[in-house]
Amino acid sequence: TFFPTCNLFFSSPHGRENLDDEAAQITAFTAVPSSDNSVVTMWNWKEPPSWVYDDKITEIQIQHSIFGYPENYIFFANESISDKTQWQEEWTDLIPGITHYFSLFAMVDDGDGGEIWLAPIKAKAKLPGTSEPSVNYSRSDSVNADNTMAEWLADPDISLEITSSKWAVVFFDFPDGIFVDSAKIYLSDGGTSATEVTFVPLTGFFPSDDMQIWYELDIGSIVNYSNSITFSTIDPFYDITSVVRAAATNPIKAILIKTNDPASTLTYDNNASAPYIIADIIK
Repeated sequence: TFFPTCNLFFSSPHGRENLDDEAAQITAFTAVPSSDNSVVTMWNWKEPPSWVYDDKITEIQIQHSIFGYPENYIFFANESISDKTQWQEEWTDLIPGITHYFSLFAMVDDGDGGEIWLAPIKAKAKLPGTSEPSVNYSRSDSVNADNTMAEWLADPDISLEITSSKWAVVFFDFPDGIFVDSAKIYLSDGGTSATEVTFVPLTGFFPSDDMQIWYELDIGSIVNYSNSITFSTIDPFYDITSVVRAAATNPIKAILIKTNDPASTLTYDNNASAPYIIADIIK
């Protein structure tokens, strides 16, 4: 459904959209082609910190237009989403050969029982997209975190071990504006002693404080555990399409890798055994 952009109302207030703002709830919104006549809109929506009592987002609505970005909330011209675990919406049967515009409107609770629609966050995509198979994305950096509250940046010559008390956040060189159609991650020999490995996309705001990193990874405030994938069988390649798709959406572009097996050691470094991802993409 197409609706022209028009300014019928007064300008709405803006919400927190800065990725480095700890209280930001919507930290990314993007639109990318998923076929010749479809677009997937993706976003990150997380709970605000406990000290944020008002301006809490309770619903988002996405509007589409072929005439420019929708600037005003129109209640009947949208896709309404109130489930925070939902992070993507596909728009099908669109007109090829033109640019499609999308605006994400967020509704907040003002703390007094009132509701306010914030000014939109915007994204666009031109159809059709370009398919690129088997693109290799390498690790650009990594951070280890353990439950002794220590973390350190990986040295190019030092292998990282992931054990029951030591996890790794791996940053990849995903470009902006891609749709991940399928993706597998390669972890050296797969960690032959591990019995379980979990992959989780980061959602934004990575702490700089050493003690906070483990805590926030553990409680899930900076990762999306609802979109995690766990494997109980070990193989060098793991199909983690949904995790990579979500991670590529976020400007941080990172994945948490963890295992709960006390005897396991997944080791790698920045050389031949560094983890990498092979993905089929559309951009």
